[in-house]
Amino acid sequence: MGYKNPIQDITTEWFNLLDGVISVPIYKETVLPNENGNYVVIRAEGQTTTKNHSGFFTNAVIIVEVVTKFNQAVDTSVCDDIDNEITELVFPTPNTFGIGNTTNHQITDINLQSASYLSEDDGTKKYYTKISRYEHSINQN
Repeated sequence: MGYKNPIQDITTEWFNLLDGVISVPIYKETVLPNENGNYVVIRAEGQTTTKNHSGFFTNAVIIVEVVTKFNQAVDTSVCDDIDNEITELVFPTPNTFGIGNTTNHQITDINLQSASYLSEDDGTKKYYTKISRYEHSINQN
């Protein structure tokens, strides 16, 4: 069997894990233009693949962006509370994760590589965003 790119399947698994479960809307890749509340965006950042005589091995990075909006002062705990909802689903215990295997790929590990915070003000609303990078170690079945 030839190589199958796992990135869209992994992004879909993230969406399916969170959609309708956490307290805010989830979007995959793009946000609706009329969204005016808090939300989460899931998108692929990149991947690297190696191979040997026994299989294909991919490290894929998925970005999870928690966006919160405020009229006045920013309350950073709102963003962190949403992020905690996500991490509890992704890492239910220290030795398991909530993202399942796909038809063609087995996820052997997920690591939170880094998280960054960003504050913005468009003159009307204030935005506070947390951008988390999750690296996935994947074997093709």
